[in-house]
Amino acid sequence: MTRTRVAGREYRLTYRHTPTSYAGIVFRGVAAIIDIIIFVLLMLIPLFVYLFLTRLTLRTSGYLVQQNYPLILDVFSGIFFITANWLYNAGFESSRYMGTPGKRICGLKVTDLEGEQISLGQATIRYAFKSGFSLLVSQLGGYISCLVDLYNVANILTMYTNARRQCIHDMIAGTMVVHMSKDSPPGRRGSPRKPGSHLGTPIQ
Repeated sequence: MTRTRVAGREYRLTYRHTPTSYAGIVFRGVAAIIDIIIFVLLMLIPLFVYLFLTRLTLRTSGYLVQQNYPLILDVFSGIFFITANWLYNAGFESSRYMGTPGKRICGLKVTDLEGEQISLGQATIRYAFKSGFSLLVSQLGGYISCLVDLYNVANILTMYTNARRQCIHDMIAGTMVVHMSKDSPPGRRGSPRKPGSHLGTPIQ
């Protein structure tokens, strides 16, 4: 029996382990759908601004600008969309909330392999191999865009061939998606536990 003495009183040590519940494809899929809806709603204001600037530019610009405007538009809109999508995903996942609004609604969070809050660097790597790759390849079109479908299938197969339900982007970034437990509210990385919280009942 393991005992310890604190403030003149002897305690019997007890260790409580809360098993980690890893998120599967259903919860992660529903969370992704919710995030898509929220992200589209957030993009409505920039879309209206973009349409206004487009009409203004075409009215006031010269022939050269009007001819090259579709190319300029594609480049600008692509950079803006990827940047906004990265800020949404990586920003939320590396914050104290440890997940996007969709994941939070579904009771999920993204952690490192120790169950702690991930860094912005990890969240960026995770995004790059999760959504960034798909967005870039899909823009190429043709048969190359089929790589996105193959990558998604490989992600699903990988998720169910490892104990932590990690996708390819999780393995590369060193992250995992788990169900939130009631006794683990949002907090900072490495937040200290309360003094004496690991102790059992005092020995009379």
